[in-house]
Amino acid sequence: MRDVVGHLFEPDLEPFVGQKIRMQGIRVPPDGHRPRTRLLLQDFGGALLFLESITAAGAHVHGSAFLVAPGIALTAWHTIKDWQDAGHFDEPNHCIFAGGMAGDQLRVWEVRSCSSPVVGGDVALLVLAPRFPLGEAVTICHFELSAALPAVASEVTTLGMRLEPADAVLPFGAAPAELPTVSITTIASTGAITDHYIGGIPRIKAPCFAAEACSVGGMSGGPVFDEHGRVVGVVSESIGGDDPDDYISFVSLVWPGAMFEFEGVWPKGLFPAGSRLRENWVAEGWRVGSTASGEPYYIQHGSPEFIGPPAPAQGD
Repeated sequence: MRDVVGHLFEPDLEPFVGQKIRMQGIRVPPDGHRPRTRLLLQDFGGALLFLESITAAGAHVHGSAFLVAPGIALTAWHTIKDWQDAGHFDEPNHCIFAGGMAGDQLRVWEVRSCSSPVVGGDVALLVLAPRFPLGEAVTICHFELSAALPAVASEVTTLGMRLEPADAVLPFGAAPAELPTVSITTIASTGAITDHYIGGIPRIKAPCFAAEACSVGGMSGGPVFDEHGRVVGVVSESIGGDDPDDYISFVSLVWPGAMFEFEGVWPKGLFPAGSRLRENWVAEGWRVGSTASGEPYYIQHGSPEFIGPPAPAQGD
């Protein structure tokens, strides 16, 4: 567990002349020499996030999220669904933040909007605005994405964050507002994939897989890495008992997230309306197309074998 502090600044969305914004991709390969489930002190440069909302009723921790590009994050849809359904993104007195550790500082982003998932899916895309000081030079770390389908028996690693106290409030107000000190626990768990569910499971009606990895409260929405260290999925659900080694996690594949159209707010102009992560931000492995109705389909290395929702008669 690490104690971190930060400040809440007004959004600074337009880069200024001479400002340097460095984008750094991160890979997290499995480490078979460490315990299957363990606590980490590594902060991943602020790429791993927790989600916390603020309303008149107080604060609520929703789960984990992770940066995949500057100002763009992925999470599990179920962690933010109630907030979206309630229309809070359009209400000035409600706010949801994504916070991550970068050294001994807490980098806080304001969640501006959320892309709804493919019907039945559990992957959501978040558009973020920085609420931390950027200065003349800032490095934005993000996890690298892959559209590959990892094989059964291959190892994956899940990551997630727990926040103490869970009701710590990230306040509104003029900048710079000092944030309360929070204690953050980063949890990692490595395990083998046991099965693929290309047609989904009852709760996740989209491509997913099961893995012998532990995911506890707060880890929903966290990234799942393949043996090459790239993100292939999002933590959606888990079952287990008192022993972390007995857990099974169900992981939603990131394929649908690569298809979302979005418009970023920072850095201004980097992601215009209609942008997609599949363009330059997802490593090839499985090619993703879309049907006339907009539903995604997936082609394994260009072969005619379609995986996922019904595909058109002709290839992409």
